[in-house]
Order: sequence, then structure tokens, then C-alpha cells
Amino acid sequence: MIKIAKTELTKQLEQEIISTTSKQGVFGSLEVTIGWWGNERVDFMTMDTKDIFRCYEIKISKSDFHSKCKNSFVGNYNYYVMPNELYEQVKDEIPKHIGVYTSTINKYEMMYFGLVKNPKKQELQVDKDILKNSMIRSQNREVSKYYNSVDMEYISNLNKRIKTLEKSYEDSNNKRIEISNELYYLKDKIESPNDYIPKSRINRIKLICENNLKQNEGNKELEDIINDLEIILMEGGEFNE
Repeated sequence: MIKIAKTELTKQLEQEIISTTSKQGVFGSLEVTIGWWGNERVDFMTMDTKDIFRCYEIKISKSDFHSKCKNSFVGNYNYYVMPNELYEQVKDEIPKHIGVYTSTINKYEMMYFGLVKNPKKQELQVDKDILKNSMIRSQNREVSKYYNSVDMEYISNLNKRIKTLEKSYEDSNNKRIEISNELYYLKDKIESPNDYIPKSRINRIKLICENNLKQNEGNKELEDIINDLEIILMEGGEFNE
């Protein structure tokens, strides 16, 4: 079976019919292949607690409606799901026993969705146990796809966080080395003040430490450095470089 990429309209119609049929006691599955090696596939199928099966075929264009692909109307109730414009073009070609859901998009790009033609009940075209098994396989496929996509997204997010943390650690480490070197330089000048340094330089490094401390609250090393700088400022007085 050839896999064709879904259009945005197809995805929208899928979501609308899933939402419309979602209720207690009703179970739905997308893209249900009938039988283990079947060539028929129903776009969407539901089963309720009374073993009533409903099949939905999604059509988005006239060429799609007239496609040679078989419509798998094997349920007790069967429906087309299509834009209202398409329904107006093909409604005379739709069998009496097939129901129709249509969508209309207004000028505000809001979609209105609803039943415009009721179906008539039919005898099942396939044994109900085959339909149940087909739905179970479809559900299993969709669940596997979901968990695989979630896992990949989760791993991708973790990798991004790891890179961010590594970059943050590298930046912090470089800043710590810069601050330590500056502190040793300042202490050396205070202890042997043959060369003088401006007070503004001490204040600058102190401000850097204080900003870093806001992001690393409770960092004892930063707190000690700030205390040392305050002592240098108190004892050193005004310097000129």
C-alpha cells in the first residue's frame, strides 16, 4: 500500500471527526487496514459497546472522490467526511445509504463541522472479530508512533539542556578563573602597593561577583571573594594607576 503524505485539510478533517465521535463507550482508530494482509483501509473507524461499527472515508477534492482507491464501507453505518464545497459538487453521486459529514470554513478561518446526510444501517461486510482485530492493530501502531515521537522529543530536549548546562558551566568556570586572577592581582597590589590601581577596578570585579552570586545563591567561594574585595576597598583607600 502506497503511503501518501496527508494534507493539512485531511489532518483537520481527521481531528474533527475524532472529536465529534469521541464519547463514552465509543472507540476509534485511524487508518484501519482490514484483515492481516488486507488491501482495504478505512480512514477512520469506530466501534461501540454494542458492536456497532462505523466507517468514515475522508475526501478533500473531486479527484480524490473519484479516485480508483476503493471506499472501504464495511461498517453498519458508513460516512463520507469532506469539505462542504465538495459535497455540493458530488452529492448526487453519493449512495442513499452513505451518510456525510462536512466542514465549512468562514471568513475568520473558523471551521464548522457537522452531519448533513444521515446513513442507513447495513449488514457488516466483514466479520466483526476481523474488524475488532484490525482496530486493535491500528491502535497499537498509533500508540507506538506516539511513544516513539515522545521519546525522540524528550531525548532531543535533554540533549539541548545538556549543551546549555555545559555552556553555562564553561562560562561560569571561565568567569571564576578571571575573578580569581583579578583577586590575586588586587591582593598583591594592596600588600606591595608600589604600583597603584583605581578603586573603580576593584568595584567592577566586586559587581561581577555580586551578579554571579545572584545566579548562584549560597556559593561560598563567591561570598568569600566579595568579602575580600570589601576588605581591600576598606583598607586600600583611593588608588591611582
